[in-house]
Amino acid sequence: MAQLAMANSTEPTMHLIQLAIDKNADMDKLEKLMELHLIHEEREAKKAYHKAMADFKTSPPEIIKDKTVSHSGMSYKHASLGNITASINSELTKYGLSASWDIKQGNDNLIKVICIITHELGHSESCEMIAPPDDSGKKNKIQQIASTVSYLQRYTLLAVTGLASNESDNDGHNGHSGPSKKTISAEQQTALLVSLQEKQVEPAIVCAEFNIKDLSELTNAQFKMCLVKLQNT
Repeated sequence: MAQLAMANSTEPTMHLIQLAIDKNADMDKLEKLMELHLIHEEREAKKAYHKAMADFKTSPPEIIKDKTVSHSGMSYKHASLGNITASINSELTKYGLSASWDIKQGNDNLIKVICIITHELGHSESCEMIAPPDDSGKKNKIQQIASTVSYLQRYTLLAVTGLASNESDNDGHNGHSGPSKKTISAEQQTALLVSLQEKQVEPAIVCAEFNIKDLSELTNAQFKMCLVKLQNT
């Protein structure tokens, strides 16, 4: 149906191109008509992508947290990559969408993972995240890279599909009132990230501990609690 709609929507520009050919139009005019045709196709493909994604989000898949991780006195449950991809991809295909990843590691040793969602008409959108190899525990070099890749694949897929919030259920841990409800500053977030890296603790553990999606959502009270835990680690 999507391909049929696309074909119908491109008929006016194709008709103009054919008319120009029949009238022996010069190459400059033909090139401009082709350019307009391509722009029109791109717009239609983008509209189809957003329509498909909106339909996908009206009935999002349920993602079950099937894996428990413990580290430095904190523990959390998260959905494994296999569980997430199986749940999401089976639904994406119903709307002509598919997910893929592009993985790179630069000279700075940082790992970049880009999750790309592509519609059958060609339009795609992506989300990228970067992190160092996960050297927590007793992982060898390959395992460190694999752990980070799996982590980034999981969260880029959730982010680009708009399902990241399903990873954390708000059970009241961040239900503070008064001044403590104010979220931390960018400087505090940077300081916390440095401390986490020094203690080899993934930011996801902190997010799960306080049932938030991102460290920027930490309240001042939670920030202080986190620093105390890290100091005692």
